[in-house]
Amino acid sequence: MKVKEMADKFVTMTVQDVMAGVGPGIFTVVFTKKDGTLRTMNARRGVSVGVKGTGKPKTNDNNITVFDVKLDQNGELKEGVLTKLAPEKCYRSFNADTVREIRAGGYKFVCMNGYVVSVTR
Repeated sequence: MKVKEMADKFVTMTVQDVMAGVGPGIFTVVFTKKDGTLRTMNARRGVSVGVKGTGKPKTNDNNITVFDVKLDQNGELKEGVLTKLAPEKCYRSFNADTVREIRAGGYKFVCMNGYVVSVTR
């Protein structure tokens, strides 16, 4: 289901439903990190660059793995030094229950506890 169709049929949609509908396009997600801080990330799903299949298995079915677009383009700042990262270092994951907002396809999905609570254009 595409983003517009999901927004039109909004009832009890989960974060997982929205992520499935986003497809390979770029989207923005705002979520709470494990340390309690908010993180805003521009990301894509369905990227397989640098994936060898030898990484750690997914330990939580609620975790969503994405490719961090800005990290791939800009690199990472550590100790005042900007370092360009290899694509395989640009994958990140977050827990669907901690997502606060997803922006995709011109829609804003406000989320709470893994569910979408409102959709605006």
